[in-house]
Amino acid sequence: MLSKFEECGGEAAATVQVCLEGRPLSDVIKEVEAAYLGHVLTKADGNKTKAAELAGVATDTFRKKLSLYRIRAVFRVC
Repeated sequence: MLSKFEECGGEAAATVQVCLEGRPLSDVIKEVEAAYLGHVLTKADGNKTKAAELAGVATDTFRKKLSLYRIRAVFRVC
């Protein structure tokens, strides 16, 4: 999976490229979902409650998905 940032509506937006060839839909969905979770967690400066709100899911659901995909922390490099 390749991630990059580009301009979207006046702010930097993450884009994800995923190889689809020969992969089941479930694997592609998991890969994109994990990237999205990391993105919103970064946008929320690591605040899981705020990230869950940005993602539109319950905080406990967000935390379970972070655990499922083993997303521990997100760091922003300045």
